[in-house]
Amino acid sequence: MNKLIPGVRVLCHSADDAPSLLQVCEGTQHAVPTTDLPYLPEAVIPRGQWRDLTQSERACLSAPMPADRQTPLIEILQIPPLVLESYAELRQLLSAPNSQDRVRSFCHSTTGKSAAQSFCTFANSISSDPSQPQQKCIIVAKPADMPTTTEDVPRKGLNGLHLDNWTRLPLDGRKDAENRIVVNLGIQDRFLLFLNIPIEEVCEHVMKHARKPDLLRTRGTEVARIFFALFPDYPIVRIRLGPGKAYIAPTERVIHDGSSEGSSTPDVTLMLRGNFTARTCCAI
Repeated sequence: MNKLIPGVRVLCHSADDAPSLLQVCEGTQHAVPTTDLPYLPEAVIPRGQWRDLTQSERACLSAPMPADRQTPLIEILQIPPLVLESYAELRQLLSAPNSQDRVRSFCHSTTGKSAAQSFCTFANSISSDPSQPQQKCIIVAKPADMPTTTEDVPRKGLNGLHLDNWTRLPLDGRKDAENRIVVNLGIQDRFLLFLNIPIEEVCEHVMKHARKPDLLRTRGTEVARIFFALFPDYPIVRIRLGPGKAYIAPTERVIHDGSSEGSSTPDVTLMLRGNFTARTCCAI
């Protein structure tokens, strides 16, 4: 397979900037660990140059209106100005030396706690179940100009493309997993990278080509790496997220990673797990 097939869909809050948000690359490759980029030996990352979508690729990724609830969906939205304003002090820190340490201090400050409450109030307004107790929102600061950003902390290495496993549901039951909202609190663009095939269909493709009777009991990230080995030319999609933009995505169902490639200031994100959906969206 070397062309996108229908699967994960994308909804954007604004038709004005939607055409410039998405790009694809030509496939995947094993990452080469370096001192600056300590990838795990088995890590897989996107390969080749990023390019704009063709018309057929855009149609493949564009979500119908309204989106089918069974369709894995990534939504792109702008965070309200009043919520972003509560993080103004944090964003001013990002051009200063040792800004990653200062971000951690901000999170524990009175201003930081007030900002978190403002964001949680907004998140509750886009929750499909406002009565459900919310998880604690988390701010993460990562170095600039990283091809991928997620680290396996116990192993002290970068994961590459992976599948989250917060709820530990079986791979064929990930439709029931919660999603998450991730906000770009930085002052430069960042990216969401993803495979547009949901994990249950990834399993089907792998089982057709590899004898793995216990596949559904295998970790999702390991299944993803088997898929990439079988289909190294299948494109990866990336979504550009400017400052103040956010995505809502089922990251326990969709293989993904973050990226700060091309940036010169720390990559700072705000993340909250739950069951979210934006109120007003339009197709890309």
